[in-house]
Amino acid sequence: MKCHCEIPPFNHQHYTELYGGYDNKHGHVEVSQCIKCKQKWIKYLIEEEWQTNSGRWWRVKLNSSSIEIEDAREFFEKQTLGFFGGSFFGHAGKAFQGKVRIR
Repeated sequence: MKCHCEIPPFNHQHYTELYGGYDNKHGHVEVSQCIKCKQKWIKYLIEEEWQTNSGRWWRVKLNSSSIEIEDAREFFEKQTLGFFGGSFFGHAGKAFQGKVRIR
């Protein structure tokens, strides 16, 4: 049976934030860990506050011990499994398979 950290929609209360910050492209990066199974996840969020329905995020498993904030976007674009969502996409979270392009 899958852990709740692998079934959208995701609830921030199920995670402990380990660290986070903004990259040089104004994307918010957050590394967190599932409270139940201890899996680490990395999330990349973009939101243009002046633009309606611009919020979008991507979320993938992080199997290394850490990642630099500045390397997160490139890391995401190399992943082939994970989740994405937000008002830009019109849903609270769906799985993706295949590479993504963050825009």
